[in-house]
Amino acid sequence: MAQLDSDELDAPTQTVVIGAESGVATLAVPAGISTVLFRVRAINLYPQENVGDAVDTCFQLNSEAGEEIARAVLSATYRAASPWGAEVLVTWLCVDGQILPGVTEVCSMGPKPIPPGTHLALRGSNGAPEMVGLINGDQGRSIPSSREDLGDGLQETLFILAEEIAAGDKLVIISAVKTSNSEPSEFGIRLPAVVLRPSESDFEFRDTRLLAAYPVTPSGAPLSSFVPTPTVLNREIEKE
Repeated sequence: MAQLDSDELDAPTQTVVIGAESGVATLAVPAGISTVLFRVRAINLYPQENVGDAVDTCFQLNSEAGEEIARAVLSATYRAASPWGAEVLVTWLCVDGQILPGVTEVCSMGPKPIPPGTHLALRGSNGAPEMVGLINGDQGRSIPSSREDLGDGLQETLFILAEEIAAGDKLVIISAVKTSNSEPSEFGIRLPAVVLRPSESDFEFRDTRLLAAYPVTPSGAPLSSFVPTPTVLNREIEKE
C-alpha cells in the first residue's frame, strides 16, 4: 500500500490510497489543470514489509471517455540484500533518584543476523551500576563495553557486537542493580535512553520502529511511577 499526493498551483491537495488488492488508484483531475505532481510515500508495514515481489509502477492518463492519452512506466529495480531486524525492549529502574535500564533485551528479528559492528548505547546518569552483556544469557558469549562521560551528569555505556546475533537469538544487558530503591528526580535536558545503532555503511536493517527505548511515553509522560519495590520484613517473635 502507498499514498499518493497530487499538488497543483490552483487546486487543493488530494490524497488517494492505493487499493491493497487491486494496486490501482484513480484520481480525477479538474478541468484547466495541465500539470500533476505525484509524490509516492512508502508505508511501513513491519513486520509484513517486502513480502511480495517488486512490480513496475505505471502512470496512465485517460480522457473523460476512458481513452488512454499518455502512459509512463517506472521499472522496478533490484539489489541483492541481507535484511535484518532488531527490537529493543527495556525494563527501567530508579536507583537513588536516577532512572536507568535494569534489563535490556535486543531481539534479533531476522531474516538475517544482526551483523558485527552494530552498536548498542545505554545512556544514564554518572555513577550508574556496571552492566554485563551476554548473548542468549551465555557467560561464554559476553560483549565488552566502554563508558564515556557525556556531560550534564550523563554517561554512555557502549556495547559493540564482535559477532553476529542470529535470528531468534537475543543480546541481554543486565545491570548490577536489580530493583528500584527510590522515586525519580526530574528529568534533565537529555533523557536516559537505549539506542541500537547500525554501522554507518549498513543500509539493510529493517525499520522495526523499536531500535530505541526511553522511559517516557510518546506524549512525554513518565513510563512508570518507578515506585520502589516493596520489601517484606520477616520478624522473629520470641516465645516467652
